[in-house]
Amino acid sequence: MTEIQNRNDGSAGEAYDNFIDQRSVFFRSLSMPNVITPAHRDLYRREGYFIAEAAISPEHIHIMRDACDHLIEAMHRQMDALGVDHIHISHRGKRYHIAKQYHLAPRLEEYVFSDLMAEVCRATIGDTAFLFYDQYVVKAAEKGTTFSWHQDSGYLGFPHREYVTVWAAVDDMTLENGTAYVLPYSKVGIRTLVEHIRDPESGDKCGYFGDEPGVPAIVPAGSLVVFSSLVFHRSGFNTTDRMRRAYVTQYSPEPIYKPGTVGPDGVGEPMHLAVPFLQAGKNVFEAAVAEEVN
Repeated sequence: MTEIQNRNDGSAGEAYDNFIDQRSVFFRSLSMPNVITPAHRDLYRREGYFIAEAAISPEHIHIMRDACDHLIEAMHRQMDALGVDHIHISHRGKRYHIAKQYHLAPRLEEYVFSDLMAEVCRATIGDTAFLFYDQYVVKAAEKGTTFSWHQDSGYLGFPHREYVTVWAAVDDMTLENGTAYVLPYSKVGIRTLVEHIRDPESGDKCGYFGDEPGVPAIVPAGSLVVFSSLVFHRSGFNTTDRMRRAYVTQYSPEPIYKPGTVGPDGVGEPMHLAVPFLQAGKNVFEAAVAEEVN
C-alpha cells in the first residue's frame, strides 16, 4: 500500500490532492498538445486521414520503444512454449502484430491515454472516446512482409460506428523500410465498408485491388498517421538492415460489442477493448487511475 493509502490523519486528503496534481502535471509534461490544427481536422473530414509530423514527445518515444522490446520478448517466449513460429498474423523474425497488451508494458498507458491522444480523438470522433484496440506492428530487418490494402473496419465483419486509428512512427519511416500508405477517399471513391477477402497464407484481409498507389507516410520517428477505420491503407516490405516499428491505437466513439451479446440494457461483451478515455471531452482514464490510488 502507498503512504497515501496508509494515512488516516487529517493530512491524508491534502497528500492525495498533491499526488493527483503531480500526476496530472506528469501526464501533460510527456505530451505535446495543441499539435492538431484546423487543417488536420478539415483533411480528416474530406479525405479520412491526416499526418502530424514529430507530434510525440521524446519521452513517450522512449517509452514506446522499450515497451516494444518487452512485448516482442514475451511473444517469443509464447511461441517457444507452443513450439511454433507463427501466432495469428505474427511471424517470428519477419513481422509482429502484438495486440491488446498496452497494460503489460511498462508505462505505455502514459502515451495511450495522453493529452495528445485526447486531442486526436476530439478532432476526429468527438468528445466521447473509448480505447478499442492497440497493437505494435513490427517489420524485421530485410525480412518484413507486406500488409495488403484494407479498411480496419473490414476486420470486424459486422455493422459498427466508424472509429479512428492512430498509427505512430516509433522509428523514422521511409519507402525502404515499409512505411504505411493511405488511400484518400477522393482517390478510391469509397467512404463505406466493403467486403474483404482473407489471404489463407498470410492471414491478411484485402478489400482494394485497384491501381492507386496511395500516399506514403515518409516521416520522422514520433509522427502520427491518423485515419478513419473506413480508409484503405497498406504497408510495404522492409528492405533495410534495421527493424521498423509502429504502434497503433484505435479509439471508438462508443463501445463496440460482439454481435448477439447486447442485452436489454444496451451493454454486451466488448469485441476487443472498451476502456473509457474521454467523456464530455475530459480524460476519465486519469480520473479512474486516481481513484484506484485512493
